[in-house]
Amino acid sequence: MKLTETYSGQNERFEGDLTLWLRTLPVGAVATRAVVTLAPPQFSSQQETITFSNGQGELGAVKRLSGNDLEVDFRARRTLAAVTPRPGATGTATLQVDMGGAYVGVAQDGTFNSSASPWQVNFDPPNPQLDLPGLTVTRFKLHQAPRSFNLASVSIRSVASNLQVSLGQMAPFWVHLGELSKMQTSPDFADVLNFFLTTTEAQNGFYHIPLVVHSDTLARLDITLSIDYLLEQSILPPHLSEVDLPYDFSTLPGSEEGLLTVRLPRGAVPVEGRTSAAIRGTFDPSRLAMGEAGAMPALGALTLSPHCTLAQALTPTREIELTAVDLPLANTQPGLAGLHLSLMSDADGKPTGEILASAEVSVGKELPDGSVWGSADLAEALRLLPGERYWLVVQSRDGEAFWSVDQGDALHPPLQCSRDGGLSWRTASGTGLAAPLAAEYRLRHMPQRFSLPVQLQIGEGPSAVRRRLDEYAAAGKIEFSFDFAQKLREHLDQPEVSGPSPDQPPLCNPDFALPGPQDATRRLFGFDSFCYWMINSNVDLSRGLNLSHERYIRLSIGDGPPVRIDCAGAEPRRTQAEEIVGAINRTLGETIATLTVGASGAGRFLTLQSASGANLCLHPWCGQGLPECWQGTASHSHRVRLNATDFNESRTSLLLAGPSLIEQGLRTTHLGGLMSTTGLGVIEQTWRPACFAEGEVSTTQETQARLSQEFAVAPGVEYLLQLRYGVLEAAPATECSPCAPQGCAPCSPEGAQAPRWEVGWFDAAGNSLEIAAARLDVMRNAALVSPGTLLEARLTPPQDAVRGELRLLHEAADSYALLLDELSLHPTTHLTRNGDFSRWETLNGVEIPEQWHIESGWVEQHAQGGMVLRGDGPEEAILSQEFEVTAGTEFRLRMHALSTAVTEEARPLEERARFELLWRGRDLATLEALTLPLDERGFGGHAWQGSAPAGAAQAELRLVQPRGQSALRIAEVRLEKIDTLAVPLTFLGESPGRLKVSDLKVTYDLPANPPRAVTRGVVQTSQIAQAFLVSSLPPGAGIALAALAEQPVIHISGVGPRYMELLERQQITTIGELARLHPARQIEGIPPGRLLEIKAAAELVLEGAGQCLSFPMLAEYTVGELMALSTEELARLSGQPLERAARLHKGLRTQHLLLDNHALRTLTLGQLAGDATNKKDRPA
Repeated sequence: MKLTETYSGQNERFEGDLTLWLRTLPVGAVATRAVVTLAPPQFSSQQETITFSNGQGELGAVKRLSGNDLEVDFRARRTLAAVTPRPGATGTATLQVDMGGAYVGVAQDGTFNSSASPWQVNFDPPNPQLDLPGLTVTRFKLHQAPRSFNLASVSIRSVASNLQVSLGQMAPFWVHLGELSKMQTSPDFADVLNFFLTTTEAQNGFYHIPLVVHSDTLARLDITLSIDYLLEQSILPPHLSEVDLPYDFSTLPGSEEGLLTVRLPRGAVPVEGRTSAAIRGTFDPSRLAMGEAGAMPALGALTLSPHCTLAQALTPTREIELTAVDLPLANTQPGLAGLHLSLMSDADGKPTGEILASAEVSVGKELPDGSVWGSADLAEALRLLPGERYWLVVQSRDGEAFWSVDQGDALHPPLQCSRDGGLSWRTASGTGLAAPLAAEYRLRHMPQRFSLPVQLQIGEGPSAVRRRLDEYAAAGKIEFSFDFAQKLREHLDQPEVSGPSPDQPPLCNPDFALPGPQDATRRLFGFDSFCYWMINSNVDLSRGLNLSHERYIRLSIGDGPPVRIDCAGAEPRRTQAEEIVGAINRTLGETIATLTVGASGAGRFLTLQSASGANLCLHPWCGQGLPECWQGTASHSHRVRLNATDFNESRTSLLLAGPSLIEQGLRTTHLGGLMSTTGLGVIEQTWRPACFAEGEVSTTQETQARLSQEFAVAPGVEYLLQLRYGVLEAAPATECSPCAPQGCAPCSPEGAQAPRWEVGWFDAAGNSLEIAAARLDVMRNAALVSPGTLLEARLTPPQDAVRGELRLLHEAADSYALLLDELSLHPTTHLTRNGDFSRWETLNGVEIPEQWHIESGWVEQHAQGGMVLRGDGPEEAILSQEFEVTAGTEFRLRMHALSTAVTEEARPLEERARFELLWRGRDLATLEALTLPLDERGFGGHAWQGSAPAGAAQAELRLVQPRGQSALRIAEVRLEKIDTLAVPLTFLGESPGRLKVSDLKVTYDLPANPPRAVTRGVVQTSQIAQAFLVSSLPPGAGIALAALAEQPVIHISGVGPRYMELLERQQITTIGELARLHPARQIEGIPPGRLLEIKAAAELVLEGAGQCLSFPMLAEYTVGELMALSTEELARLSGQPLERAARLHKGLRTQHLLLDNHALRTLTLGQLAGDATNKKDRPA
């Protein structure tokens, strides 16, 4: 993890010690690197001005007028720079300085040469500032004949010198001698910082660290502190230096459950060499010969009594010198006597009655989990042969015992019960237990050589991982320390442990960009729409264009309907300018398009002009049909581009409207015109989208627009739904509209049903658990005005939810249109909304940050981001925000605040700039309050960590700047829930004994989250286009490396930033190198099973890419072009049967799921097949 804090000294000068408090390093931090950087402020003149009032100046300076002399006594050593005369001063003075007890005259050359001309200071106007020689003095004197002269101020140099940096009262860890004229960085002082942390106290979960910077001279400094650190967590309670664990035959420690549990933030990466434990202990010499140590989950228990003897078959896989048998006895009474165990041979799936060995069963004490174990020690070891079947026969002579059982199988004899002393046997059964059943047991032996009976189990259940300690057996004793970071990491990396990544937005294609539009307007003209009698392109067509996918324009003449024109040439990939002109004129039936030469005489540009002088309109692209990954009514879904003039921008909006409404037209007053991109264009107030079907569109009559998508639910997180939208009213109709029966006014959204959003939550069985829903605000003030209305909703899934479905429903789609401009749904642990104050709105003529409430005072935006609470208003400035909480939930607060004035600590908190966190119950009564002062000298970061108190149901954040003080700038406020995973650590012991555990700690890192792709301020992603860009072919495929071979390994599923770093250390940087990795090779930090999985992902995708070799006629088409074609068109171009073309389509969809979407679409089919050199002529 990295912590960087910056202090700007532009407005604060100091001399001697400057103490800055660092408040954002969390408890448990271990610094791995720490440096401090000092630099003069960027725009500083490195001068200070001392002004005088009645002879008294700043910094203790004194000015005296005596006869012909004006003396300035600094009372400290200062370096002269200049003086500023007071208005009306005249004449010329000479300069004398005191550098050590007596005045001496200064010559004009800055020396003390008495024979040279003296340094003269001319007060005659115009002289706003008079330079002085750069001498370091304690005082100076100006002497002249009796005239009127005086000084308004004196300027002195302020360059930091002889700097020392320390932590608190410790010795300096960095000394910089001389003046600091440029940026300097200290040596690494991580060791000093770590020692200091052992002596300092924490507050609210964070260390408060005083960084002391000393300068011998007056100075202003910018100071940056950078710390790389890990977090270390001691697992034992603070009051225990070690824990003593007793063991019996259960192999589980007889200690309190949860004592050795570590809670780690989701995404934590354990660090090797720093995640360890020390153990020492003694155990009985016996070891397990059959059966694993650890918990034995049981289906139930069958009763052992004088009336029922149970027999369980066993077949060893290796020879065993059996010495004892351990039995889980459920809730049997501890110390029960009369249990007897016999080992018998087998006779056709039943015990023979021949006793090979027998012993009494000793029933042990009850364990913390309520279970009881028993063990039968044989008088002499019994040799069990591999592959032979034996029977464990257990009977109770007096009282009842309960033998734990699990589900059996058809491959082994079931558990048997005899009610006649072993004369006959029947399959055992019990209430609520379905046969066949199998009783649980473990076999014990005495190994010839010492083996370690201890292992560490990380986690529990099927996802548990074991850290064996066999490498320490050679010592012959149990007394050592060991590291378990790799196994802990292996456990945490399992999807069943961590669940879906909370950092991965769950929606596919949330920006509606897929499938890619087939519109060529921007390619041909450089803009999306325009209306005028002449339209001139901005794109040079002299070298042709690739119109294989984006090939259509929409053009209308006069009042005629828009016509869709296919501008692609005979070879779309290399369409020439003349082919474009011909296609336009041929489709319209008249000469509209011509080619013109650029103004400089170079280039060929497309010009559209009607011979009749009629107005021409290039219409924005509009594709009717559902976006990729979405379900709903295709006939009411229209993807559009609105005023997107940046050629590289890919802004797609979704218009939900009925086909009849699209045909009638929409009012575009709020959009400022959709049909123009320059002032010369004609701004149309009525927009009739030129929509053409793209994909399958049902002709079934629909009355509403529906849009929905399912997504996987990450455990333990909330979701933030963000939707930016606007409404477009129907254009005025020629006849009275049904929704305006009293006149011919257009249909108004206020008179119709408002659209709504819904999120349904479902459990693993598909049962509906809960539905969250709300209607959108479609009042006139919600009409689309860029950037539109932003809806934000925080969603909490029910406890058992594993799947969600987002739905958008627009019942009045035939009355008015709903334009969706941005949509995102992503997991969040943040409670604060608009915590960076990036969004503002105007209410009653006053700008306020969205989602915040101004209780009083003046609040303003800051030019560099964030907001400012002003203290010079008529009342104190208070900004607040409320939200619901759950008692006991742990939270972390981080904020960045800068006060323009530092307040003395002795001042009461209610008179200081501060942050307040109020916890309230359901009755809104305040339960607890936290107050943090924000006006202390130091770095701008502030932090707190703690839990919501018992009974808390609501919390309120308050930022307060008292009246009469300066301004308080807040850059960010972030309160978030701490999302952790509980990982139990269980030391298993194969035999009875005791184990002492000490120094048990976990050190971990939290890698920075990879940045999300952002469009217009809202997160976007595509699950189809996320993960895997295959880049090479496996050995033996016989296909040359092509474009895929050079792609980075991070695009493989399961390879994140950390795995990429570990692979790069082994010189594995491309997916081809990963595919060629030997299966037996191991890489430190990546579990062997996971390494094989990501290697297999590379191999499978690369093998699939080779199937494309069967289509050489399509080698130069891009994948994006081919995916946009129908199966029939694909068969025609490839010359292959329809069935094979369908298989190619299916294969491309599979690659679409496995490869990075942008890179995939730009690859040709030949490159995808690794056959880029096999170029064929493309069919038209």
